[in-house]
Amino acid sequence: MLRSIRTGSLEYFVKETSYTADWGFLPPEGAAEPSMEPFREFLSYNPRLVEATVQSDAFIEMANRAKLSFWSGDYIQELLAAPDLQQSFDMLNEKWKEARQGQQASPQP
Repeated sequence: MLRSIRTGSLEYFVKETSYTADWGFLPPEGAAEPSMEPFREFLSYNPRLVEATVQSDAFIEMANRAKLSFWSGDYIQELLAAPDLQQSFDMLNEKWKEARQGQQASPQP
């Protein structure tokens, strides 16, 4: 019951009010025209939009074994602050390599 109230409230807030247009948010429906002029200009160049994908359980397990948090972006901050960028890449590659070596073979269908 509570979930349906929350969903209904959110749906009303996003679709029935002018909040997104008033504050310049992107429209929740992909076909709707955005109210922000800079975004409309950006879309006029017909960019290739890339959407996030859901990662497989195997990828998430491997990232956990490598102790790499792709979701928080911590590794990006560490790379940006690294005194030696190549050494930091080498360390990330080594962590990933060790995680892959520890990966159990998945059964073939």
